[in-house]
Amino acid sequence: MVIIMNIVLLDLHPFKIINGSLFYALEYTHKLVSCGVDSELVIHIPSDPEITTQTILSVFEEKYSCYWVGECLVFNTYNVKIHFLTRKVDVLKKSYKANSILFVDVYSFENFRHSPKPKFVFSNEYYEYQFNKLPDNCKSSTKFYGYYDYQYHSKDCKAPLMINFDIFRDILKTDNLDYVHLTDPNKFNLSYIKETVSLDEFLVKLPSKPIKNLFSKIKTIHYCQNSDVIDKNNRSLLEAQYYDIDILYYDCVSSERTISNINRLKSRVYDEFTLSKDNKLIKDIIIYEKSCNT
Repeated sequence: MVIIMNIVLLDLHPFKIINGSLFYALEYTHKLVSCGVDSELVIHIPSDPEITTQTILSVFEEKYSCYWVGECLVFNTYNVKIHFLTRKVDVLKKSYKANSILFVDVYSFENFRHSPKPKFVFSNEYYEYQFNKLPDNCKSSTKFYGYYDYQYHSKDCKAPLMINFDIFRDILKTDNLDYVHLTDPNKFNLSYIKETVSLDEFLVKLPSKPIKNLFSKIKTIHYCQNSDVIDKNNRSLLEAQYYDIDILYYDCVSSERTISNINRLKSRVYDEFTLSKDNKLIKDIIIYEKSCNT
């Protein structure tokens, strides 16, 4: 059996294929490869494999400086091998060939936690009572990482998810539009938004209408906290900073919870969330893989 050092395993959510976890999975795989870890990205596709695969590759090529050849995303420096698999049994077979598995989200971990291999998990949505329900063999083979108070993480494993800006594509500005980000797009109300942001024309992204090449089109993000729904890990705001796009915040609820959320988002600086080899999660995988080869 051919052994690879590590796989980054992502289980696509059937109702939200393109999300932050997809980007983090690729970015962490690339960083591991660049640090000398033989890592591959394994993506479980629940349905419409051909369309889904093409959609994902199109999004990757739009966002990152890369292109697809064979089974690899080819970058200027290191390439990333990606396996698009439709059957869970094939995903598990692939996991058995790896020394370790990285999950960048809990949804993927929960669906493939039965793998006996050592697991490194970023607990984006995980709590201590959920951890306590895990069987002992899963607890002993899994290391959890988190950053915020609501995220369960193992001792000395405090670390945020970071963004691999090294592989981002340079953008060419085509428009200077205003973009409205709603924390709860289900509460979309055109008149209310126009009154809130004092704009007659703007872009707004709804769940059913993604915007292609968003950052090349906009000059300002109007972040509207239009409900008590908290977006706990909004990477698009850090990406906007990276591309030197202005961000304005509107708290339309003004509860203790939403005020805290706005202040937290305002305090983040993109270069403090830039993925490097010194990231705790990356370092721990490197250390583990070295121990397997000694």
